[in-house]
Order: sequence, then C-alpha cells, then structure tokens
Amino acid sequence: MKKIQMLILSLICLAAIPANAQLLKPNCGLEWGTGTNIYSAHRYNYISSLGYRTSEYEHGADFYLNAEILLRAGVQIGRKFNVSICSGYMGIAEDFRTVPVLGMVDFHFKGVMEDGVYVSLNVGKGFVQPCSLALAGVGYRTMIGRSSSIDFALKIRETFSRPVIRDIEDGQPVPENRIRRNIATYSALNISISLNF
Repeated sequence: MKKIQMLILSLICLAAIPANAQLLKPNCGLEWGTGTNIYSAHRYNYISSLGYRTSEYEHGADFYLNAEILLRAGVQIGRKFNVSICSGYMGIAEDFRTVPVLGMVDFHFKGVMEDGVYVSLNVGKGFVQPCSLALAGVGYRTMIGRSSSIDFALKIRETFSRPVIRDIEDGQPVPENRIRRNIATYSALNISISLNF
C-alpha cells in the first residue's frame, strides 16, 4: 500500500512539472477544519486463544465529528500547480487520532496566484496511531494580498488502518502471529479553511 501511494504521488508530481517550468516559488500555509465520518468498516479474522478461527465484519454509518489542523510547506511549479508536504493533528474516528504526513498536489484552473477553483489530491501516512490516508476534493481560492490567500476546501477522505483486535474468549489483544486479516476503513467528508503565504 505504501509503495503504491508513493508511486502515484511521484507520477502526479512529475506530470505536474511543465516542460518550461521557470516559476518555482516556495510557500506555506495553515489549514484547519473538520472531518465527519460517514461510513466505517472493519474486517478481521484471527485464531482465538482456544485455537479456532474467528472472522468478523463490522460496518455501517458512523457519524462522528473530528477536528484537524495542518501546517504546510510547498512550492509553486509553473503557473497552475502547487506541490507540498503537510503535517499536524487529525482526528479520524472516536478514540482514533493521528499525526499525518501528507504529500499534496493542487491544480488551480486559473493559476495559483488567482481567485478561482482548484482540485487537490493528498496521500500519506499517519503516525502515533498508524494508518494510510488519501484525500481528494475541490476548493476555492480567494487572494487577500499579493502573495497571500484563503482557501475553502471540500474533500473526501479515506483512511486505512489495522486496529487492535481483542480475543473473543479472554478480551486480550490478539498477537500478530495469530492474525490472518485485519483492515479497517473510514470514509469521511472534510471541510477546511486555510491561510496561505
């Protein structure tokens, strides 16, 4: 999963570089917002402490409001692309918080330094509570100075993790060598505002 994410991000970054790229302008920003879980699923199967296989699939609507705040550093490539890395704090679900490191690629239809609509793709990893993250969405940029702007964004976020599984027999965490499958997904709608310099 990690190799695929890095390959996709690398290809997008390469495609984003125009042949005559002359404008490489560093920038930074602060983003804060909310993510509302709309669906979650957890499929797992393991060998219990008594030696039999247990398989479960839990899923359904999971409305839970989470906060996030991210600090971003990047570079404008050409007139319409911006590539950056960001990190901070992100709530994923109830009792699930992570410190993400995300690669971000934004394409601004009118230009990075213009008012207008843009599309964004973000992929990366979460730490503290490990997970993989992917976000895609649209935003609107409003310039408030020569090199500063405010962005409003709406994104769909997918989070993939391996939560702790507790043995149905004794309630203890199941050791890795007895886990045969463990994948949880969380789908969320993110709304954010960011200040860029």
